[in-house]
Amino acid sequence: MLSNTNVQDGEAWAWVDNQAATNVCQPQPLGKLPLVLHYCQQYYLGPYYFFKYYVPTNRYAEFLSCEHELFALPPTSDTFATAYNSSVTLDGKYHDLNPNMAQRMAFMLCQLLSRMNSMARYYKSQECATGTANLNATFFFKPFKQG
Repeated sequence: MLSNTNVQDGEAWAWVDNQAATNVCQPQPLGKLPLVLHYCQQYYLGPYYFFKYYVPTNRYAEFLSCEHELFALPPTSDTFATAYNSSVTLDGKYHDLNPNMAQRMAFMLCQLLSRMNSMARYYKSQECATGTANLNATFFFKPFKQG
């Protein structure tokens, strides 16, 4: 299982840590992936961000609605995991990321954003009238102000 990027033991992070940074966003053979990606943390690298509790669910911006766009995807190029060494989360907090943490964040973002989009594409293909589903992968989370 993979979940908390800060965990040293008890999760399968050695599998990600032992990969070349250039491989973490490349398609992975299913037999090689850890069995569970538990999306219970915030994941961030450069402008990319995901936290399941912030996925739009109100009636005006429902992620699975026909009108809502899909998540913007990180580049699958071999440089995403090394392109950024920091991020700002939606609450405005700045985070420095060492190369190991950036690699873990890149892996989780590449995996979960593409999987969320695959799920949404399938759902929209079943629920939206032909030609009405917004399949543009342009959605970025927007910062919010605390207090």
